[in-house]
Amino acid sequence: MSPVPPGWYADPAAGPAWLRWWDGFRWTDHVAPAAAPTAPAAPSAPAAPAPSRPAARTGPATPDGVPLAGWWWRVLAYFVDGVVVAIPNAIITLPAQIGMQRQMQELMRELQSDSANGQIPDYGAFFSDYLAIFRDHALWLFLPGAVLFTAYFAVMWRWRGATVGQLVCGLQVRPLASPGRPSVPMVLVRVAVLYLLPTAVLAVGMVSGSWAALGVAYAVAMLFQLANVLWPLWDRRRQALHDKAARTVVVRPAR
Repeated sequence: MSPVPPGWYADPAAGPAWLRWWDGFRWTDHVAPAAAPTAPAAPSAPAAPAPSRPAARTGPATPDGVPLAGWWWRVLAYFVDGVVVAIPNAIITLPAQIGMQRQMQELMRELQSDSANGQIPDYGAFFSDYLAIFRDHALWLFLPGAVLFTAYFAVMWRWRGATVGQLVCGLQVRPLASPGRPSVPMVLVRVAVLYLLPTAVLAVGMVSGSWAALGVAYAVAMLFQLANVLWPLWDRRRQALHDKAARTVVVRPAR
C-alpha cells in the first residue's frame, strides 16, 4: 500500500497552480485550481440490504393464505365455551333438577321400604318409573340449554366471528372461500350440527319410554360428538363435521 494518504497534491504535470487528487494508489483525473480545491464526489454507497422477512408459517391454510387452527387450540376453545355456557344453564335448569332429584329420592325410598318389608323389589317397575321421571323433566332440562347454546354461539359467531373461548385462543370462524364473518345461514347450520342434532337424538331416546331406545340414542349422540371433535385431526382443511356442513373453517391468524 502507498505510504502517501489520499488527498489533493500539486499536479506533477501542470505545476503548482493546479492540484490533482491522489487516491492513495495513483493519480486520478480529478483536478482543481490550487486556490479552491474541492473533493471529488464520493462514490454512492451500495444500497443497504432489505431486512429479511421472517419465514412464512407453514401448514394448512385457507385459499388466501390464512393459517388454519390447530386441533388442540380448538379443543381448548370448546372447553372454555363449555364452562361459559354450563354455568348459566345450570342456574336456569336448577328448578327442574331439584324437582327430578326429589322424585328420584322418593322412588328410592319406596324401593328400600319394599326390601325392608321382605318384599321382592319390582325392578322392572322401578326402572320404568325412573325413566318416566326423566321424561317428565326432559323439556325443562333440554330446552333452556338448547336456547342458550343456540343464542350464545349464533350471536358470537355472527357478531364477532368467534366465541369467547375462540377469542381467548386467538381463533376465528370464517367462510372457507373468502375472509369475513360467517353468514346467518352458516351460523345456524354450525349450531344445528354441533349441538342441536345430537341433543335432539338424545331427547327422542329420553321421551321414548324405552331403556333400549335411550341407550341407542345416547350411543349415537356420543359417537357423533366424538367424530365431530376428532374429524379435524385427519381432514386436510382441518374442518369438523359442522364446518363441512356450513362450509366454514376455523383459522388462527398470525399476530
